[in-house]
Amino acid sequence: MFKAAVQEKPSKTYQKVSELFDDIFFEQLAFLDFSKPAPTFTSAEANWSDYLYRECAQFKESLNRTVEKYCLFLQPETIDLMEEIMNSPFLWLVSQAPNIRKFGKKTNLSSSYNLLARQEIRDLLREYTNLVAQLFEQYNGMVPVEKQVSISDELWADDVPPKIGSGRLE
Repeated sequence: MFKAAVQEKPSKTYQKVSELFDDIFFEQLAFLDFSKPAPTFTSAEANWSDYLYRECAQFKESLNRTVEKYCLFLQPETIDLMEEIMNSPFLWLVSQAPNIRKFGKKTNLSSSYNLLARQEIRDLLREYTNLVAQLFEQYNGMVPVEKQVSISDELWADDVPPKIGSGRLE
């Protein structure tokens, strides 16, 4: 989403997940047009709203399965963190995105829209991303370096979707 919303690659080099979620990240997401096509690796095309909805639902379900399967082996703090992520107000809002879009069509609102245009919504996203970054930090603290979650500068390459600025509001 960030790559699709920015006009150009930021000069900052991101390595940790927590480094990605800076002020620039949240400022630029205010320009993401959720009606534009998102990069999908399936045959079905999707806009950013559908893509975010599907990815968040899958992430939430994965966390739920992990808690159910490994609850006896996970630290209570980790389970609490995972449950806090699953019950995030931001995830609830994303789950409502299809209804928001249907309402917009019924009332003849513009076809382009940004779920993250309002600062209050970006604040919910910030809370959510802080929780996710904490979870990744916990995970990275328990696994060898080669299995740690990190961010590669290769993600900014032109041949890696999405294209820089491809989802930006015009």
